[in-house]
Amino acid sequence: MMMPPAERAPGPRTTAAFQKTIGPVQFALFGFGSIVGTAWVLLLGGFLLHAGPVGAMAGIAAGGVSMALIAAMYAELGSRFPQTGGEVTYITAVFGKQVGFILGWLLTLAYLSNLIFEGVALGWLVEQLWPPLASPTLYMIFGQPIGLGGLVLALASGLAIAVLNYRGAQSFVRFQNALTVFFLLIVFLAVAAELRFGSGRNMHPLWRAGDGGSWLVGAGWVFGSAPMIFNGFQSVLHTIEERSGSTSEDVVVRLSITAVGGAMLFYLLVVVAAIHAAPWRGLASSGLPAVNALSGLPWSGALRTVFLLALIASLLKAWNSVFMISVRLLFAQAREGMIPAVFASLNPDTGAPGKAVVAVAIFNFVGIFLGKGLLEPIVNVMSVCIASIFALTCAATLVMRRRDPGHAGFRAWGGFPLGAAALASAGGMIVFALLQPALTGQAEAFKWALLLVWAVVGLGLYRMRNRSTFAAEPASGGERP
Repeated sequence: MMMPPAERAPGPRTTAAFQKTIGPVQFALFGFGSIVGTAWVLLLGGFLLHAGPVGAMAGIAAGGVSMALIAAMYAELGSRFPQTGGEVTYITAVFGKQVGFILGWLLTLAYLSNLIFEGVALGWLVEQLWPPLASPTLYMIFGQPIGLGGLVLALASGLAIAVLNYRGAQSFVRFQNALTVFFLLIVFLAVAAELRFGSGRNMHPLWRAGDGGSWLVGAGWVFGSAPMIFNGFQSVLHTIEERSGSTSEDVVVRLSITAVGGAMLFYLLVVVAAIHAAPWRGLASSGLPAVNALSGLPWSGALRTVFLLALIASLLKAWNSVFMISVRLLFAQAREGMIPAVFASLNPDTGAPGKAVVAVAIFNFVGIFLGKGLLEPIVNVMSVCIASIFALTCAATLVMRRRDPGHAGFRAWGGFPLGAAALASAGGMIVFALLQPALTGQAEAFKWALLLVWAVVGLGLYRMRNRSTFAAEPASGGERP
């Protein structure tokens, strides 16, 4: 396949010329910012409703510890295979190209679906800040109205994120980290106000669930949400080829685990602060409990406005991170010879996989037009795909320990017992994802249609790539072009 002179396509086994600009502090901020988006804001009410204060915190802590174990397994594989592509690279190396492609293609769907979630959620959050943006209504789809203002804002933001990613690692990491710092400053300001002006009486009863059920069962429900609220630590490993010359592989893989620990502490802090600021039973039934907790504090109007701006910044940074990972998943699959090599072409001026950026942007734009009614099937698809990948990646780590017991790089602590615990935790997350309430109507039909179309497209790309590859391969079995 002829490539335009502005870009080059590396073969399946070559190392791409990414920018080498990311240092340890940037990796730390990038990892934390990729995990902590806006899902916690939307889920906090449900956590309190089903688990109460103690159950919510116990579920978050259990999920954080389990995800730290899973992140440690990822880090060990990242030390063995320090290349862009994360799970695609690891699973292909351990279980072979076909298994790597199947799981990588499913994971790509999960991340691309998450892009749609972020784009649609942005318009919804801005409408909370400025309600007139929701009108005029352009059309209805999946039972939800699509307003002109929110649609234009989401499309413009998606275009800006695509441009940042096309310009390379330095651009999107700086953008990500600037938003992360702004977000943390505002949230810590709000937390300080909640702890200063709130009351410990608002936190009682500690050991009750808001819906009258068992707080322990509710804690299990919160634990099952861990793939959603802790996902994103992989962004550090996906950019490991883009580390600066003074940053070692060992530092990078360890920072992916540190990011999970930082996110867990953050979630526990915001839960304590919110239920200290306002009676938690009222927050459990509110749409945006983290925002509504500020209503009874001094300067509540200004605090709410600034906090919503911080949430918008948080959503944009999460959107940027998911976009980056989606691009690198396509790049890794193309470099491994799974899909057409055009997606592994690099712009020599920016070091960005330009064709993959364009493909991801197009998918993102199309999804944004489908609106809020798409969020429920998207979350369901994402949960199953991501939890399955967690389990397979943990299994791959255990397999590699047997194959290469003398590995000199990072090794997850605890040996086989904790490795098995990480695998069991991931398996429990799969069970939870499969037991999500069944969808109905148009959303259910869309979910299965999306999975079917995605499978057909993946099969077509895989056959296209490998048919041309095998035809060009010399009889002696030389390296593929």
